[in-house]
Amino acid sequence: MFYLDAGPTLRKYPLLGVLVSAVLVIVLWLALQGVMNEARVLLKQKSPALVSVGEATRFYGIRWVTLSDGTWHCADAVRMKRRSAISRLISGPIESTELPITGEDAADVVVAVFDDDFDCSGTPVRLSGVIGSDVFGGSGPRTRWLKTGRRLAVLSVDTSPSSAVWLLSAAACAFLGVVGFLGYFVRLAVLKYANPER
Repeated sequence: MFYLDAGPTLRKYPLLGVLVSAVLVIVLWLALQGVMNEARVLLKQKSPALVSVGEATRFYGIRWVTLSDGTWHCADAVRMKRRSAISRLISGPIESTELPITGEDAADVVVAVFDDDFDCSGTPVRLSGVIGSDVFGGSGPRTRWLKTGRRLAVLSVDTSPSSAVWLLSAAACAFLGVVGFLGYFVRLAVLKYANPER
């Protein structure tokens, strides 16, 4: 089995460390911009807006909402399985449940995405969450459920402005950590090539 010990390799070739760190800085910076944009919009809302399914499907952009109506189609719910064996052991086999909810017009569909397995057999309740988000996993369900003649919105259930703040904080910490690594490898490179005997 081939094994690469990245630490000594990057210390031996600090320019490689600079390159890897710089790429990670760029990737995390772009991701951080997306999170910041969504968090900025969500934090302007003091409470979720009460909207119908039809209104949710006609809204463009990200918004924190509570659905005021809708018919749950439990028989059509889709359960997405976790791919990693370790994740399945820790959190169970189901990563998320996607539940279609229609409004007065059957062409209006909100796909409610729940973390883990969701029991749809109970009495329907008002659901709150975020619609129009690319950060909170809206693109995958949108691709799976979008059909010709259908107006679609993806609702990330139980997501709120506080969720965006936590995600923003985690992304910022990761970004600062990678910037620290970049500085470390830049320093190593300067020392190595300023003094070739090192």
